[in-house]
Amino acid sequence: MFELQVRFTFNDRLMEKNGIEKDGVYHTLKKHFEQRGLVCVSDDEALLCSGREKDYGSIWAVLIDLIKGNWFLKCAASCEYVENGKSEDVLRQIPELRKLYKQIRKGIFKKQAIEAIPLFHSATPRRQVYLRLSEQKLKKYYPRPKFTLNPKYYRKAWKDIEKIMTAQGFECKNHSLYISTEPVTNAKVNIIINAMGKNLKWFPKCLTAIDVESVGKQRDLTGYFRKVAARRTVVG
Repeated sequence: MFELQVRFTFNDRLMEKNGIEKDGVYHTLKKHFEQRGLVCVSDDEALLCSGREKDYGSIWAVLIDLIKGNWFLKCAASCEYVENGKSEDVLRQIPELRKLYKQIRKGIFKKQAIEAIPLFHSATPRRQVYLRLSEQKLKKYYPRPKFTLNPKYYRKAWKDIEKIMTAQGFECKNHSLYISTEPVTNAKVNIIINAMGKNLKWFPKCLTAIDVESVGKQRDLTGYFRKVAARRTVVG
């Protein structure tokens, strides 16, 4: 089992310009990572957050919130995700990832929208995303058409998912498995899945498992979506 890390550095000039205190930034980031059981250490130069392979989903839940938010770009100098000695520059991807997130949320599925997202390591792999949905929950939560005689109308859920995934460069294999046709960053995979959960309101409620595999390693993101679904149920 190897260690996963996220290393942050911050731009003093940007922080002064935007009225942001480094202590406040460190406190906020440490709080969000430590709430998920992750270790954070800091000095005057950088903040380093670490976890194990099982913490992949938790780490990316925090990073996706940073990508979608507005304040992080106003103070960050770098944000580097490190896995098994291989690094990925998350900060540099943020502008294109935010565009992609907004487009998927709005139901605009344009493959060309993500072609500008660069790769940051020669060994960046192709990735697999494996999804499993509960048929019983689909019957309950998938929107029923006003006029339909088809009792299996909820199976259109797979087509809805396929439309999003194929637009972003994934090939569909037997409904549940999606394989990227090109190498793809961790950040891009996670922002696609997160945005899909926002676009398809029923998706988090019906999900039973979602695994992301790269270089022979399988990662479970199910827990994150279960928490999202639980919060929506309470709010609703």
